Amino acid sequence: MWLIPGFASAYFLFRRRLKSAGRYGQIAAVGRRVTAGVSALVYRLPRRAARFAFTRPVRKSFLPKGVPVRLTFTSPSKALSKTLGALARIAHSARLPLKSPTVATWLYFAAFLLVVTLIVGGATRLTQSGLSITSWKPISGVVPPQDLPAWQAEFENYKHIPQFKQINPHMTLGQFQAIYWWEWGHRILARLLGLVYLGGFLFLLWAREIPKRVIWRCGMLGVLVLVQGGVGWLMVASGLHGRLFVAPEMLMLHLFVALSLLIVTVWTGAEAGDGAPRGRGAPVSWRLGAGVMLGLIVGQCLLGALVAGNQAGLVYNTWPDMDGQFLPRIDWSNGALAFVHDQTLVQFVHRMNAYLVFAYAWGFAVVFGAKCQDTGLKAHAVTLAGLVTVQAALGVMTLITAVDFHLALLHQFVAITLVIVATAFLWRVARADRVFRKMGF
Repeated sequence: MWLIPGFASAYFLFRRRLKSAGRYGQIAAVGRRVTAGVSALVYRLPRRAARFAFTRPVRKSFLPKGVPVRLTFTSPSKALSKTLGALARIAHSARLPLKSPTVATWLYFAAFLLVVTLIVGGATRLTQSGLSITSWKPISGVVPPQDLPAWQAEFENYKHIPQFKQINPHMTLGQFQAIYWWEWGHRILARLLGLVYLGGFLFLLWAREIPKRVIWRCGMLGVLVLVQGGVGWLMVASGLHGRLFVAPEMLMLHLFVALSLLIVTVWTGAEAGDGAPRGRGAPVSWRLGAGVMLGLIVGQCLLGALVAGNQAGLVYNTWPDMDGQFLPRIDWSNGALAFVHDQTLVQFVHRMNAYLVFAYAWGFAVVFGAKCQDTGLKAHAVTLAGLVTVQAALGVMTLITAVDFHLALLHQFVAITLVIVATAFLWRVARADRVFRKMGF
């Protein structure tokens, strides 16, 4: 229960704002009391009253006027609502910084943890471990099976789903434990990610560290991480009945929310660290061109999720042709759903879009280099195009090796790196000013 304030007190309370107060013990106690309401709600303790009081005067610059001196709550719901209300009053009445390296560091750490979670999720998919845990227990699920009967009970739950009956009927308990740990680790990282986003946001908002213009974005990150958790469970649930694997469209949606969370996190971190824009930025046409680049890369990642969800990387393992053909026969019996469920069409679209991304990346880099006078921005554009080339080569190698585990995982890592680099490039272009030889293309 005290994980949030304990972690926060250990790291954030030594910051310059809290150092000036000179009362470390008192401030740490206030932090524990403020988060008591949230902890009570999360752990569903209906009879637990959340109490936090400022027993002695706190420095006026630290606690703005209008914040109650003593708050007593009798239920978790009231605790949460009044805690959020107090935080909102702090944000409204305080003098907030124009930029904050602390907030930028928090967001970059969250982005790093999100990348780790995505890579572990990719390994979970490649090892077919995603359906090993057939229930969703946000709190009690943190603790894995502790003895043999508990492991056997989890194994029995797995035996009831189609994946075991049709693919793994001879699986042993030891083999089940191997895939169980992948899924358990992925879920633990997801919980830790939620704690970092939500706990960090609440604490930094209370500490008046978040610049006012990015508060709503940081709040949106908390909402996105909760949505991602719900989508993740819906994805798992789609594979428990009537399917051998999770639904490809749910896998794509799960990745889409994760990439959206990553993009907003990186962008907001840059905004918090650099402060408000000091110029008009690049012409709209250049910003649009960089935005199209990011959109094409994200779209290619989502098409890759469809390929993975349909096991389409295990067929047509030749390049540049598809088993000697440009486009093999497509099963249109399901109509437009073929774009989501047909292995041939899904892989073909993924290939064609890869060619488009490659051509656009290098074309944009050449034109951008001719127009832009900023050496750093030109190098960034060429780096992005180079990464696209590396990613294309990895894609071909992954295909012709029938999805080698290490190549596939590296392919996913470079894809995530591309999303980050493209986001940073778009942000820099949006901030650029007076570095172009003429307006637009």
